[in-house]
Amino acid sequence: MKCSVFIKLVRAEDYVKNVLIFAPVFFAGKVTDSNLLPSLFAAFAAFCLISSSVYIFNDYLDREFDKLHAIKKYRPQAAGTVKGKTASFIALIFLLFGEMVAWWIGNESFWIFQIYIFQNILYSIFLKKIIFLDILIISLGYVWRIYMGGQIADVPITNWLYLMTILIMLTLSLGKRFTDLNVLESNVGNHSRAMIIPYTNKLLKVSISAIVFLNMVVYVFYTIYPNTINRVGSTWYFLTAIPVGIGLFQYARQILKIKNSVSPVQLLFQDNILKICVLVWLLAVAFFNYSPNV
Repeated sequence: MKCSVFIKLVRAEDYVKNVLIFAPVFFAGKVTDSNLLPSLFAAFAAFCLISSSVYIFNDYLDREFDKLHAIKKYRPQAAGTVKGKTASFIALIFLLFGEMVAWWIGNESFWIFQIYIFQNILYSIFLKKIIFLDILIISLGYVWRIYMGGQIADVPITNWLYLMTILIMLTLSLGKRFTDLNVLESNVGNHSRAMIIPYTNKLLKVSISAIVFLNMVVYVFYTIYPNTINRVGSTWYFLTAIPVGIGLFQYARQILKIKNSVSPVQLLFQDNILKICVLVWLLAVAFFNYSPNV
């Protein structure tokens, strides 16, 4: 098997999503604590391994539908470059190694991984066919990452962080549904598309616009919340909302107006404005959280 095919099979590019595990320690100003890093990196590795096994399982079930998609038809199982038995074997190996790492991390973390696996199996089998519940399940998977990062580092997680995680993942998931919908409509027609994705173009446009706006409102309120100001020691923390706002509206523009058909991760790597917004936001948050005299 070619390395490029293997990378596509395990969806290695999506590993960047697992950095959410480090979010609690980053916002708490403890990312430089070397005592926390081994367990956090282990959790990151476990999520990468287990999520890959989940992706392979999901792609196996979706392989016939993926053949109708202009981009997903190139996925190894849909394209036939990897046979089902080979893919299943790789998924099992990744799952076993992921479970071993999860067991090493600790008892509570191990059971979080089991919940994550169980909910994704249900998602792959039938929950992804239920409108809005599908994207809520996806968002919940990233809440588990946040929770685990806080639990490992013994960092209390605010409801703000949970809420913002859910909202940003809803934004990305709705955007993905919108691009999938448009690609399928152009390839298989409205009737066949409706059998695959239970959304309409108008519904997704309204939902994405509303969630992007809600993301912005919630983040601004978070930055001016008294507890946040006391934690960072500055009333200027609201300035970090500028790159957040620009990034959110650029993402919405790419999805709704330009109708970019790539995945959110690919869009992040390809769009220079999004990359600059993320970098500026990270530097700004780091400045406020790690500078002693802001």
